[in-house]
Amino acid sequence: MAVSARLAARVALGELRPNAAQNLSAVKLDAALERASSWSWLPSGGRGVYLSGSVGSGKTMLLDSLHDEASRRGVRTTRVHWHEWIASVHARLHSFRSDGRSTGDKLRRIGDDAAAETRLLCFDELAVHDVADALLLREIFERLFRSGAMVVVTSNRPPRDLYAHGINRHLFVPFIELLEARVDHCDLDALADGAAVDFRRSAAAADAPLYVAPGGSAFADACAAVAGGAVAYERRAVAVAHGRRLELDVSTTAPRCVRATFDELCGRPLGASDFHAIADVAAAVHLAAVPRLDVAKHDTARRFIALVDVLYDRGVALVVEADAPIDALLDAPRGGAAAARAGDFEVRDEGGSSGKLTTFHADGTEWSATGLIGAAMGAVAGAADTQFAWDRTTSRLFEMTHGAPYRARWRAKHAV
Repeated sequence: MAVSARLAARVALGELRPNAAQNLSAVKLDAALERASSWSWLPSGGRGVYLSGSVGSGKTMLLDSLHDEASRRGVRTTRVHWHEWIASVHARLHSFRSDGRSTGDKLRRIGDDAAAETRLLCFDELAVHDVADALLLREIFERLFRSGAMVVVTSNRPPRDLYAHGINRHLFVPFIELLEARVDHCDLDALADGAAVDFRRSAAAADAPLYVAPGGSAFADACAAVAGGAVAYERRAVAVAHGRRLELDVSTTAPRCVRATFDELCGRPLGASDFHAIADVAAAVHLAAVPRLDVAKHDTARRFIALVDVLYDRGVALVVEADAPIDALLDAPRGGAAAARAGDFEVRDEGGSSGKLTTFHADGTEWSATGLIGAAMGAVAGAADTQFAWDRTTSRLFEMTHGAPYRARWRAKHAV
């Protein structure tokens, strides 16, 4: 069954609302699927698809339909989230550290290995936050394309807006040009027959929300609603990334439930690879004491964004106790940060008011390394990326804690 047929079937069942932009994108995915499925397909062909659009527009749903159908047809396909993929690349680079080869050689090997494993790479939520990851992408994708692999990508940003506010972005532009030469871009917002709709927020509401305010028994009641009864925990060491262990509360009465405070998961230097390890052992995460977040402290906010992304991608249930409603959980940027969001940032080596390699430039203005929002160089770019990603986080958080369809899929997956 083609992606467009799968989409039409879900609309007929009432699971989805009719949407012209999704229909047009599904046709593009059908064509990519036929190319990937054809034994006569040559490496010189194999144009993939790049789906961009606002949060909740259906990009991930379409990608998953393509992956499911390609797998059913026997196409060697891999479906991976950006966080999971970039963490695996860094882990492999770490394992190669002592073999004496250059980083370029190591990246080419990773690209060759990936190409040998998959013919169709389904890549969800591409988002680049630093120039190091940007250069990794370029090297590995060059090898993938050279081998004839096809990629299908989803992102909230169109290709030309990737790493939009990044320091030394000019180093990333060759990757954008490479990507644009090998994919057909479908902008679901541009194709939409009207204003963009967040389909996650418009889905049927669950009986009881899993996003609650502090105080009383609301948090315990929400946790019990997921677990199917009152939950008891004991402190255990959970294995996370790079051989480390994290002390968390693990349920004894409800299998595979983990309870943690916001500070335990997002107030310390954990990352997506750690959250994936937690998702390996937890069908549900009960997250307590989430404060109102400040975009100026974007490292903490971005850990929370990564946590929601990973749990959503892995289909984990999430119960949240928070100090503010979802749409008021993140403070908006203030002062110079908002004004500088539109420009690119470039590290310059000719010195400046703060000395060599300690200033950056945005829209022709030199900014001190410590003079803007009390942070190090590049903080404006980090704050801008955090603000941009936050719309996706609130959309997913709403679906996970309020949506009946997400809860129904979770219960079916875990037989709860």
